[in-house]
Amino acid sequence: MGRIERHSGVDAFKWVAEGDKQVETVVDLLAPFLGVRKVAQARDALSVFRAQTRLKGDSVRCVRGHEYSYTTLRSGRVKHIFRPCERISERRKRARDGIPPRAFKNIARRYTF
Repeated sequence: MGRIERHSGVDAFKWVAEGDKQVETVVDLLAPFLGVRKVAQARDALSVFRAQTRLKGDSVRCVRGHEYSYTTLRSGRVKHIFRPCERISERRKRARDGIPPRAFKNIARRYTF
């Protein structure tokens, strides 16, 4: 369940479980090893997450929450285009092909170190 991603260092990895169902399963599996307070905090966080209004995946926003840049007609169907998701997809494709990330043009705008 989930996936393992490389983190900041050569031998630094993190385990990622996404979605409320997977997170709930993880909390249930780890509950015997956690204290009462941490289990309660995890369940509270899940209930707050489930109670929030979702603003993703509608006629205005993609499933990642980005607003559509424009729409076009392709193969007789309306296709929503959103530039932020195209950039994310291109980064993933380059990483999958073993191409290193592009260098920052303005190092002051970098948000990770």
